[in-house]
Amino acid sequence: MRLLLLNITAGGISGGYKNYLDNLLPIITKNKNISELFIVIPKIISFQHLKQCITSDIDFNKEKFVFIQYKRLRQIKSIITKISPDIIYIPTARYIKIRNIPIVSAVQNMWPLAWNNKNYPLIEKLKYIALKKITKSAINKSDHIIAPSNFVYSYLIDKMHISKDKISQVYFGCMNIKNCVKPSIISKDIMKKFIFSTGSIEPYRGLEDLLYAMSNQSLKQTDNIYLVIAGHLRKTMTNYYKKLEKMARQINPNIIWLFNLKKEEMSWCYKNCAVFVMTSRVEACPNIVLEAMANGCLCISTDNPPMPEFFKDSALYYKAGDHQTLSMHISDILNWSDDKKSEYKNRALLRSRDFSWDICAEQTVNVFENVIKKYKHKQ
Repeated sequence: MRLLLLNITAGGISGGYKNYLDNLLPIITKNKNISELFIVIPKIISFQHLKQCITSDIDFNKEKFVFIQYKRLRQIKSIITKISPDIIYIPTARYIKIRNIPIVSAVQNMWPLAWNNKNYPLIEKLKYIALKKITKSAINKSDHIIAPSNFVYSYLIDKMHISKDKISQVYFGCMNIKNCVKPSIISKDIMKKFIFSTGSIEPYRGLEDLLYAMSNQSLKQTDNIYLVIAGHLRKTMTNYYKKLEKMARQINPNIIWLFNLKKEEMSWCYKNCAVFVMTSRVEACPNIVLEAMANGCLCISTDNPPMPEFFKDSALYYKAGDHQTLSMHISDILNWSDDKKSEYKNRALLRSRDFSWDICAEQTVNVFENVIKKYKHKQ
């Protein structure tokens, strides 16, 4: 199989997508059914930058990679025509019309489809109206769709009326990073005494729940408990962050913002936090959830889908916006016996083992093979 992986982006690689490429590509290249892998990327992303994003141990000179850059979208068709691949995979829910070559898309971002953007600035609202249209077009026009959770699978069928035959559900994998590095801003006094949350600093992440929970008297009286928040901050979200930071200063002095962390620093935070909290309102396949479980965190989450699908019985749940229940759950976990903490940590670790990048890669390649067969049969 000659596989073309087409990256249609505005020039950046998000943390979730980087994680996807980092873990999936090394395994796919070793699959005996793939003879060549063509990676087509925007020219604004240099080869070196992409290699830095894909941190796994790959010899780019020996493996079956072929890198091709494009400057403008209109160049893509001529590139594909010259390569003549057996199938095109677009992991970012985009579509480009190409004759006689099947296209598989994946839905890795559910916010434009399943969440409102009323708390976003106008420029972001316009952006996501366009993104919603683009995503729907890719879903409707692609030959096949990969859904990374049952939530996405069901949404496409029930809300968008996509045929079941056109969708395959493939979970992402998860990986426990063994090497840990303590972020320099975290002092020894904070270790083992902090609540941890991470993810892009955006309104749909619902970080207000945690800030209000920290204002609860029971948490204020807890001996030196801190809240540590990590996550990427886009320029257009600066004003939103300033509102959160102002709120945090008024609510509780023990709130620390870490922003972007390296994988090793993230792993340290997972392994050393007292409680991990997932406040997000909507996800497709939340890497953060998988990472928290793989690191044996004591977890609390909103009950919004697909979080319960992944956590199952390894987390406590609260309704989004109900910061009183959230603070109660945090207080409860902090006061659990060592035996009960061990029980829930083991639940998380066991659940994380249900998600494997090897299985994800195998199922993804199987999807490609089946789509190629069906496409040839139609012709």
